[in-house]
Amino acid sequence: MPNNPLSNRTVPVSARAAVVRRPVLGPRVTAALAVLLALAATLLGAATLTVATAGPAGAHDRLESSDPPAGAELTAPPVQIVLTYSADILDAGTEVVVRTPLGDAQAVVTVDGPEVTATLPSDLPGGRYEVVWRAVSSDGHPIQGTFGFQVAEQPTPSPTPTQASEPTATDTAAEAGDPTAEPAPEATGAADETGSDGSGMPWLLGAALVAIAAAAIWRTRRQLHAGYGPPGQD
Repeated sequence: MPNNPLSNRTVPVSARAAVVRRPVLGPRVTAALAVLLALAATLLGAATLTVATAGPAGAHDRLESSDPPAGAELTAPPVQIVLTYSADILDAGTEVVVRTPLGDAQAVVTVDGPEVTATLPSDLPGGRYEVVWRAVSSDGHPIQGTFGFQVAEQPTPSPTPTQASEPTATDTAAEAGDPTAEPAPEATGAADETGSDGSGMPWLLGAALVAIAAAAIWRTRRQLHAGYGPPGQD
């Protein structure tokens, strides 16, 4: 056998380790790994879909604005408070309470789509106001909140003075002592009653009787002087 100089060389240990082949996976192991990868992909897709759909479902309707706005300073009390939401509000369960310095105002609440209006009385005072609202969003979830605003102090209304009746010309003349002025109805009525009560009738009747008696005496004396004596004498 010929002497081959290469056959006598010793191969290093590191080189022999490098040429060692890795074990090949069997068909069963490969199939199991494929199943695990598919299951992992399915779970990842489901988690992604859940996160994507949880955002809109968890975002309930909210209050977007109010009139008057929170923190406003008004010169006069508002006649109504308007709340605007991000979507239509259900009528059932929606409430608006307006707290004034004199207590809770009697507000009339109406719902029109995304707007909720609270109509207030017209005689409210100045001071600090607080609005407490509660609404039911379009998905049936109740939401609530509160905000406040300031109203300037209102002047106290003064009572309206009553107008005195102006004196008439007759009253002015009577007060000045004008004899041509007609007496007041009360005085005229009193004079009429005094003159028509019959108090002068006895005097008239007495005077008539005296006149009749004097005439009879005068006639008798005249007959005596004419020669006619009393009966039974010559």
